[in-house]
Amino acid sequence: PIRITGIYQLTGSGAAYGELAIRGARLATEEINRNGGVKGRMIEFTVEDSKSNAKDAVSALQKQIAERVKIYISQQSGIVLALAPIVNEQEAILIDTGATTLLYTTPNDFTFRTSYNAGTLAKQTAARLNEKGVQRVGLLYMNDEYGQGMAGKYKESLAGTIVAEETFLPKSTDMKTQLLKVARTKPEAVVYVSLA
Repeated sequence: PIRITGIYQLTGSGAAYGELAIRGARLATEEINRNGGVKGRMIEFTVEDSKSNAKDAVSALQKQIAERVKIYISQQSGIVLALAPIVNEQEAILIDTGATTLLYTTPNDFTFRTSYNAGTLAKQTAARLNEKGVQRVGLLYMNDEYGQGMAGKYKESLAGTIVAEETFLPKSTDMKTQLLKVARTKPEAVVYVSLA
């Protein structure tokens, strides 16, 4: 069989996204196998829990490397950034299905992207704000690879001035303090970057 391991977040901050990705991968596997596989070879899809953090994702990858798996799919910016150097060293394949960081994928290596990157999404949103003539923007974003990448692209793409910039941790559930700081600057719009 063609063995593929999904290193997805079954638990942790991105579990809802991991579950959706796994369901999609399983549906695709079933359809491909039902139609004869890939050149007659069936796909064997297994899942490892990244637990929404790079350390556990790397452990899962190393376990699968020991099992001689050569094809991986994953998501979350911090996760794929941690896995990329290892798969490149092993000459295995890593396909991202949901990381937005601009730092992932470089030419002539074993990493691939199927999702949009932060630049594309931020530029489109910024273009809409620019069209509306928004001059004062508050920026509230998650302090991780995803949030930082998106915030950087917003800063480059917005025609107006960022009058407030606040961050929060990925596991935060209360952002009242940050929102009050942003509100005090009286922005015309607030750009919020988060997974929820």
